[in-house]
Amino acid sequence: MDEEVNNLLAPIYYNIENPSSFSSASKLYHIVNADGKKIGYHKIKRWLNAQDNYSLQKTPRRSFKRLRVYTTGICNLMDVDLMQVSNLSQRNSGYNFILVAIDCFSRRLWMQESKSKKGDDIAKAFGKILKSAKIDKIRSDVDGCFKSKVVQKLFKERGVRHFVTKNEIKANYAERVIQTIKNKFYRYFTKKRTYRYIDNLQKFVKSYNATPHRSLNYIAPNDVTPENEADVWVQQYLNKKQSHDKKARANTKNTKQLKTEADSMRKKRMQQRKSYKFKIGSFVRIAYTRHIFNRSYSQKWTDEIFKVVRRFKKQNINIYKLGSFYNDEVILGEYYSSELQAVDKSDASLWVVEKNQRLSSTLSKSNEKCNLRLVSPSAQMVEMAKESLEDEGLQIKGKKRKRKTSPKTSSSGANIRKKKREPKRDNNFTEAIPSQLEVFEIPPYQLGVESISFEECRPTSQVTAYNPIEFNLCAQNGLEYIDLKRSKLYVKLRVKHSNGDNIAIDSKVAPVNGFFYALFSQVDCYLQGSLISSSNTNYSYKCMMKTLLDYGQDAKASQLTSALFYKDRSGHMDSFDTNTGLYERKKLIVMKHITLMMGSTNAVLENIFQDVKPKRIIMGLTSTNAVNGDYQLNPWNFQHFDLQQITLYCDGVPVDGIPLKLQFNEDRGATNVAAYVKMFENCGKWGGDAGMK
Repeated sequence: MDEEVNNLLAPIYYNIENPSSFSSASKLYHIVNADGKKIGYHKIKRWLNAQDNYSLQKTPRRSFKRLRVYTTGICNLMDVDLMQVSNLSQRNSGYNFILVAIDCFSRRLWMQESKSKKGDDIAKAFGKILKSAKIDKIRSDVDGCFKSKVVQKLFKERGVRHFVTKNEIKANYAERVIQTIKNKFYRYFTKKRTYRYIDNLQKFVKSYNATPHRSLNYIAPNDVTPENEADVWVQQYLNKKQSHDKKARANTKNTKQLKTEADSMRKKRMQQRKSYKFKIGSFVRIAYTRHIFNRSYSQKWTDEIFKVVRRFKKQNINIYKLGSFYNDEVILGEYYSSELQAVDKSDASLWVVEKNQRLSSTLSKSNEKCNLRLVSPSAQMVEMAKESLEDEGLQIKGKKRKRKTSPKTSSSGANIRKKKREPKRDNNFTEAIPSQLEVFEIPPYQLGVESISFEECRPTSQVTAYNPIEFNLCAQNGLEYIDLKRSKLYVKLRVKHSNGDNIAIDSKVAPVNGFFYALFSQVDCYLQGSLISSSNTNYSYKCMMKTLLDYGQDAKASQLTSALFYKDRSGHMDSFDTNTGLYERKKLIVMKHITLMMGSTNAVLENIFQDVKPKRIIMGLTSTNAVNGDYQLNPWNFQHFDLQQITLYCDGVPVDGIPLKLQFNEDRGATNVAAYVKMFENCGKWGGDAGMK
């Protein structure tokens, strides 16, 4: 890099008060030349590409011409992917995935439900799809379920060739149709007030296949047949998209004329071949794939720098193969020009030590050279080591350093340094001292919150017996913040008989314990239209278990009474006259639900948790009639039901190594100590001065 250009641009670009500080190349060019410093635009652009703060934050181009997927006809190439619907599995017979397959030529869709990603389940779903279609090739992402032995055996038996893509954009046809089907799902959910789709899954498929597609010139997938296959192929790959107007389609030229014109246009494009943007050996960064929650100011390019090792053309589009920065080892995937950014770096200007240590002037003795093995490039290490290291290719030379000792004194058992050390790192690290020494420090004060106010928000939906109650919490502007932790829900209700009649004064009726939580079977929280909470119908049981195990006696006897929590009397849970907790309530007038058959001596429950592994699992057994709303039974009456042994497996390995054996029959000698101790351990209260009441 020209030292003169760097000396001119660095003071301007890194001065925050300057109008062109941390700006784009064009703005910096105009400001610099307006001050009379004649520097060319390409020199400024090259200098900015060498600045990591610019190249890592530069906005990459997302919309550009990409390679087309060419097929020879119907069922020649099929895109497959898994649609994850585990958040809806409780309402849909336990199905967590939907296998989505789409013909890239006719856009014909197939969907089959699957309970897991195991090879047997995926092969079963593929078997149903391949019965109705003879497929030549299947394209998918690198998901392991498609590479399982069972699935690959099925492909081999049916004569199907399976391959995967190496780039970040995978089976794009399947990913796009998943977005369309999910939109249909949730519109259906909103209208029908239900989350059950499994009964109508094939109806969604039938509707999609009968819908005219713009990419097919407004022809439905069902209408693509072997008779018009050639015309559809020419329409997709050789001719420009026609208008859906009937008159325009009536005036369409015949297939032979269209093919002749397309060949001439293709030859003309080949004559106007564009030059390559990057040379072989150029250093580049790769743009990150954009995600829905990515911020516009977050890092958009890789820290690691790659080298262009090969370039070629596909469909008259420039394609590049990249290799490692030092050994030219080719990495997987092919990249477009718009996915790469040129970086003006040299081998000598990139310093990263293979060992995990701090670079300082203690790397070598005075005027003595030491060789360090350098691996991948990183800009952060340059700033940290620039005052201690001198750039001499791959040679690193240390500075002189005089060894000094810091005097110490003892006071109250603590050593206090009288001489302050100079920080070895940059300004991202701040100094701190113990709070006992902040005698004369000014207390900090916050500037983030100007005022706090509470507002009443009423439901946006009509409150009925079976419809969900919706609240829409929105700030008035972008400067307001909603503190959900301090939000409270107030409920005013009236209890009646199931037929709507009023309850007599002398009737023995009282709410169950924790009546506030028992009112709601499911509570969902959405942020910007995305579900961010677990979705199931056991919200009340989750709250009750948290109340019993996480709160002490003081909280239960005071603040939790606002939710009508009064501890039930042990042994009298289902009794109205002797249950003291029920009498007190009368004066005030990710959970899993699994049913075990009566009389069964053992039960095996598989795939209880599909997503994130839980930190702890709390299991309670209660009567099915109580859960289903029997007015004579207490739904919180957890019983052992003579449980003798329970084992929890995680990925096929028993948790804690051995089963938990129980015995509640006192005649045989009750053995419940292990389970009792484990309850305190899992709640983090074992060995401490705390209990659970």
